[in-house]
Amino acid sequence: MARKRARRILLPIAGVIIAAFLLFTMWPRAVLVDMAQIKREPMIVTIDEEAKTRVRDEYIVSAPIAGRLLRVDVEAGDCVAKQDTIVARIAPSDPSFLDERTRAEAEAADVAADFRFVQGQHLTLKASVDGDELRRSYSICAGVDDGELRVAIKKVPGGRF
Repeated sequence: MARKRARRILLPIAGVIIAAFLLFTMWPRAVLVDMAQIKREPMIVTIDEEAKTRVRDEYIVSAPIAGRLLRVDVEAGDCVAKQDTIVARIAPSDPSFLDERTRAEAEAADVAADFRFVQGQHLTLKASVDGDELRRSYSICAGVDDGELRVAIKKVPGGRF
């Protein structure tokens, strides 16, 4: 009997809770809109479409630089004089962003230019061993065109470096 009474009370309460949840989730929300004042002005129409052009004589205009081709002022059928008529003007392109790899390569090339060496040149290496700062002079044993720096170090028994 107590179960039936609990069921009679809990089922309507659960129904009200579910109905309230559905009502809350499906209730329309306010939507942001753009507003502007209406004015009477001349209408401007532009056409931005692709089309086919019939070309009788094909000429290739190329430039050894990267850039943007500006508007061509020469119309079809205009006379073109050698060394006198400017057919195309090219504006420089915006510099591209360097990614991490390109930046690292550029910095490495810049540093490599500062550290040119000759064979037999000496190099001082510094290391901290057991709290003491040790400096040793070694001979560079790499060739100038090897692309890497190598140092010859002789292992000495009982040596600290």
